[in-house]
Amino acid sequence: CEEIKTLHQEAKTLYDTTLANTSDPVASRQAVVDLLTGTEGVDQAGMASDGGYGVWVRYVNGVLGVLNFSPAGLRGAGDPGSYESIEAPIIGDNEIKIDSKRSTVFAPYAAEFGASDEAVFINNVLDKSECPPYIIDGPYNDTQAQLKYLQRQRDYGIVAITSHGDAYFKDLPQEIKTAYGWHHQGSQEVIWTGEDLNCNNLYQGSQTCNSSGTCPAGAECIITQSSGTSSSISGICVDMKQIDLMRGRIAMGVSRYAMLPAHIKHHQSYGYPKSMIYLGACRSLWNGTLAMEYFAAGAKAIAGYTGYVTSTFAYSQGAQLFASMVEEQKLSAVAMPDVTEDPDNPGSKLMMIGASNLNVYDAEIINPSWETGELTGWFKDGDGRVVSKLGITAPVEGKFMSLISTGMGYTVQTGEIYQDFCIPDDKVEASFYWKFYSEEFKEWCGSSFQDTFQATLEAEIGQITMVDTWV
Repeated sequence: CEEIKTLHQEAKTLYDTTLANTSDPVASRQAVVDLLTGTEGVDQAGMASDGGYGVWVRYVNGVLGVLNFSPAGLRGAGDPGSYESIEAPIIGDNEIKIDSKRSTVFAPYAAEFGASDEAVFINNVLDKSECPPYIIDGPYNDTQAQLKYLQRQRDYGIVAITSHGDAYFKDLPQEIKTAYGWHHQGSQEVIWTGEDLNCNNLYQGSQTCNSSGTCPAGAECIITQSSGTSSSISGICVDMKQIDLMRGRIAMGVSRYAMLPAHIKHHQSYGYPKSMIYLGACRSLWNGTLAMEYFAAGAKAIAGYTGYVTSTFAYSQGAQLFASMVEEQKLSAVAMPDVTEDPDNPGSKLMMIGASNLNVYDAEIINPSWETGELTGWFKDGDGRVVSKLGITAPVEGKFMSLISTGMGYTVQTGEIYQDFCIPDDKVEASFYWKFYSEEFKEWCGSSFQDTFQATLEAEIGQITMVDTWV
């Protein structure tokens, strides 16, 4: 890691020096390619795809590197790439609604973009909306925009990313792309994160951990065993970043990491909740490698830029898109801005792939009976999940029901599920089915340890307790 980082810093210095002496960016990038290919441990290197500004490198050990040499003011001009539009069918007057009000905003270059970062506008539009009440994680600015948060994009109905981007690895042999598990055999669109390239945070041990324990920097605790008590919970510290590096899902830069499409594919876990994705970066919709992974993972509409764009243009387009979708309640295709091309980069424009009838303005309760088979639209603390049965107990209606508990092998904490929503004007009653079980009556009768169940409806003006029972 340290050797790669040092080489990348040397390459950046070489590029800056050559460009200052020659004023020729192509010759400067070629000098970097020559430096890389002449270095021991480098398998191959090349320039960014079709007139791009960056350089890519693959090392003998399989690690990928990308170097961004775009001019100041651009988020990544080369020629726009070729792509095919995939549009979800519109059946009658139906709308596709996002399945989660949970939203997140990533702004890895907030300090650099400043007032031209539409992430600030998008965050404010979502934050001030009362119906629907969007729940926002972030904004993750600058170094806060880390890979561990990008691994959880699948949790959000709205994802907005403003960053630098480009397309690399066009000339990488197809057998290598296949070995990495890439779906697309051409160029790979890349988006930069804000996470520092700190080699000390690459963990290589096998330390054990538990739900309340901590792992070394860069690793997370993966629980592997539990029987429902705090003393029985155990796991191992795993460094996902290193795995992603070796599998071609992320790449090393000069001082940061970059995300490749394969990262979305691998970390989808379960499907995206019919999400709206905005990729405010250069070439983020250049050949569709990012958008197709999002689409395949369950996102319904993905907006990005077909070529290089200035921050000024990206701000105007991204801000207008979200103002139209959230404040004016327009469907995805109707909300697209009228101005189509960046005046400073002809051919580069904001484009949307996916559903033209996606509606992000769903204020009512989402997934009220869990028929998605998951907690889509809900939040949880402790043990909260969706099951098809519990022993001989089956759902009263449909195929699924929710289960919350204080243990059952998952946790020893109180279980809770919750969701924010707006009550329609014509609704005056709420009802639901519930069953309450306890296995601890005889052991803990008369003590402070009581199994309890509560269901509440909470608002700013107060709280209604619908159920409050205990053993």
